Amino acid sequence: MVILSISLMVVLSPVHADQSAGSLPSGGSNWTFNGRNNPSDDLDGRAGVCFTASTSGLVSHVDFYLGRTAGATGTIEAQLYSTTGAIADFPTIGTGCASLSTLIASSTTSISMSSLGTSPSLQTFSFASPSISSGNKYIAVIHMTFTNPDPQSIFINLNSGGGNPGMAWVDNVGTVPQGNLNQNANDYDEFLCDSVSSCPAFNVVVGASPPDFTVSANPTSITLSQDHSATSTITVSSLNGFSGNVGLSANAPAGFTATLNPTTVSLTSGGTATSTLTITATGTQISGTYTVTVTGSSGTLSHQTAVSVSYTVGGNLLSNPGFETGSFASWSQTGMIIRADAGSMHSGLYGAAPAYNPATGIYSAFTLQQNLPSAVAGSSITKIQLWYRWGTSADSVQVLYTDGTYTQTNLPFVGSWTLVNAAFDSTKTISGIKVVRTSGQTINLNLDDFVLG
Repeated sequence: MVILSISLMVVLSPVHADQSAGSLPSGGSNWTFNGRNNPSDDLDGRAGVCFTASTSGLVSHVDFYLGRTAGATGTIEAQLYSTTGAIADFPTIGTGCASLSTLIASSTTSISMSSLGTSPSLQTFSFASPSISSGNKYIAVIHMTFTNPDPQSIFINLNSGGGNPGMAWVDNVGTVPQGNLNQNANDYDEFLCDSVSSCPAFNVVVGASPPDFTVSANPTSITLSQDHSATSTITVSSLNGFSGNVGLSANAPAGFTATLNPTTVSLTSGGTATSTLTITATGTQISGTYTVTVTGSSGTLSHQTAVSVSYTVGGNLLSNPGFETGSFASWSQTGMIIRADAGSMHSGLYGAAPAYNPATGIYSAFTLQQNLPSAVAGSSITKIQLWYRWGTSADSVQVLYTDGTYTQTNLPFVGSWTLVNAAFDSTKTISGIKVVRTSGQTINLNLDDFVLG
């Protein structure tokens, strides 16, 4: 059954039910709007329908009932144009229903003419959600590119019953989009309806994108050592007016546990909600990169996000902790050098020390710092250590937190290599470690073998 309306109007529902744009009345029981190829003209054509959007929304698809004359070959896509021209319910010769203005989007799908039958069938053209606004005028167009040189037609039809259909051929590509749809009656490519009774009737379905949601993680990568934990914030965001509950679940590889708090979040239209993902390394897996997947589900909707886990066996979250690269790789520093002479390292081949000025006999003030790739909960850390010797009251090690504060442990003078357990606040989130000498000194300081784990 075809429902005929007086005017063309698209209704975009806030839910995802499709709405009809309306149709033009015709005197016959069979309504056809033809796009035709003529060998003395070019091989392109367009036919379309005007509508005014009653609400704002995202267009997901446009539907046409399409058929063809036997032998028509080529492709068809759909296009959406905005227009500032007047929309007339019944086109008249030389004016058409509206002036094409700005191409909003072409469909992401196209069809082959050879797939159409001589009886019309519903064809759906999908879009990548172009936006239309309430009260603005638009034209939904089928763009036909013929490959056969002989005159052939593609027609839009709502009813395959009998009768003498009103017909309208369309502009060639030379007059569209510069001209009006169905304009220029002298064009060989055109035959226009000249009365209400013979105007073409056709139907366009415009669907608003369905309500949905997204799932994301921040950070998307974390660093873990054996028997420790780290967190990432999972954010669920409403799309296209989605509201309701979203259940969250986490899938972790062997050797890790992943928990979410909460496991269900509630979204309002246009809103966001968060959950905390905690990942703990529990097994004896080898060092490497692993993936934890978080899934959000609501009814038939399901979306995922991934968190990459860089895992290190041995319990040390610091990179290059003993300077065995022979450099300050992974560290930032001022006023320091790498030492390789006997006695300047606790183990291995290298250690770190302040730069020395032999002219003044002064060892430089310095900073030595490493930030973790991802912050780690202090409650999951069991030890923060370093080895040092010499030192002064101007030297200290600082455990850095994400809130900008730190806990300081002094490094007073000692005559031999000494292990220091740096103090830290287990209730805070640790972002890194820093060693500081606040002023130049006549006493050296050797540093080596840091551990944060």
